Amino acid sequence: MQLRELLALPAVAGILGFFVGVVLIAATAWSRRLSTSSDGQDGIVLMMISMAVGMLVASGFLVAYVLVARAGFIYFGLALAAGFLIGLCVIAFGMIRESYRD
Repeated sequence: MQLRELLALPAVAGILGFFVGVVLIAATAWSRRLSTSSDGQDGIVLMMISMAVGMLVASGFLVAYVLVARAGFIYFGLALAAGFLIGLCVIAFGMIRESYRD
């Protein structure tokens, strides 16, 4: 089985898209810990830059998936968006819980 045929399978495209979405949003959440400045605005700027880079990387993945395996693109794209949203919800609830501890 060739790579194109494998990536066109709905299950493979969905799992790969979900994994990429979760990894990209996790990298964005991790970037907020990189700021060593005591000013909170620096952390927000760093996180915004990380989010923009993540969106560009996700767009690159989507374009590459269309070129490599057009048949699996819809599954990959929907799973990528779901991975972003679910990862974002988990991170947001973690930040809310963390804020109540203070």
